[in-house]
Amino acid sequence: MKDIFGTPRITYRKVGGGFQLVNPAVFVVQIFPEKDIETEFIRLSTKGLLELSVGYWWGGPTGAKPTRDSLRGTAVHDALYRLFRLGLLDLEWKPLVDEILRRLCIQDGMDEGKAKAWEWFTNRFGFMFCKKPSDEDYDNIYVAP
Repeated sequence: MKDIFGTPRITYRKVGGGFQLVNPAVFVVQIFPEKDIETEFIRLSTKGLLELSVGYWWGGPTGAKPTRDSLRGTAVHDALYRLFRLGLLDLEWKPLVDEILRRLCIQDGMDEGKAKAWEWFTNRFGFMFCKKPSDEDYDNIYVAP
């Protein structure tokens, strides 16, 4: 797989224990769904173009301290995992999504050994974050008060 091309730097703010884009970000990820996928903040075309809109929020690295060399990778990784959870992207793409995390982190200066360890952990344990929550209330929308 070639290096991932796209927005070389992302701009974000820290919000609610995570990060939120203040400018759009675009990546060529070599993931080709059968049809274009579009949510409020994430678009993935059949040609592998991933677009993250202003306002896109992600949690950063799970179980690790966020660093500058992890934020582009985790933004892309979290967006694609969100598409898995929504049932919009087939899980056959998961190994490549985990590889993309590693490659982006290395491109951004992360130690190759650390990035490989992250890929190993996401390959091994990431499925729990790819499945739609089983809670029957997941699809219900509530209003309070």
